[in-house]
Amino acid sequence: LNAKQNHTFYENYALLDTHRRMSVFSKFDNTRFKVVDRYQFTQSKSWALSQLAYFELVLPNKLESISLILAHLYSKTNKNKEDLLTNAKNVVNEIQQFEKYMGHEKTIIVGDFNANPFDEMMYRHDCFNATMSSKTAEKKFLQIKDAGKFPYFYNPAWGLLGDLQKNVPATFYFSPFTNEVLRDQISKNHHYFGWNMLDFVLLRADI
Repeated sequence: LNAKQNHTFYENYALLDTHRRMSVFSKFDNTRFKVVDRYQFTQSKSWALSQLAYFELVLPNKLESISLILAHLYSKTNKNKEDLLTNAKNVVNEIQQFEKYMGHEKTIIVGDFNANPFDEMMYRHDCFNATMSSKTAEKKFLQIKDAGKFPYFYNPAWGLLGDLQKNVPATFYFSPFTNEVLRDQISKNHHYFGWNMLDFVLLRADI
């Protein structure tokens, strides 16, 4: 949403499962958005099922489209590091299946990743492989000998961490030590920093 200007915003949504939905609001009307059913490109019953919603967005020139993915990934509560890494691999695998189905990598992912840009699931080559450098992302993939090619995402949220820009240091402030239950669930598996950057956008180089 561009809050600096007055617009009419339209809602479109995709069902995540039988109980939840994920909505996108845009100044583009609903004729520009097409919900893509995940079963059109995968029959997998991976953990990604209830965390992603897929859209095709026709651009104003009506000559091309981009892929928009809305994400709400699992919280660190009740999940250890290994659980989150496995989940990230499943999510990325499904995203790559979606890109193959769409026939391009003009992909934007936006949402709540429940992870900081510096968390392992975000930067590892076999997970999101999300780099802080647009120049690195322009190389499109990281090639590792005997392992293969791993596509990059660009994560501009790296440039927003901290308070040097005289804004809030991140998007979410939380300390598990103010809640005894969460302290026991989280602190033994994860580090918390007070301020956390959990909500951001990932971009492929083709965008």
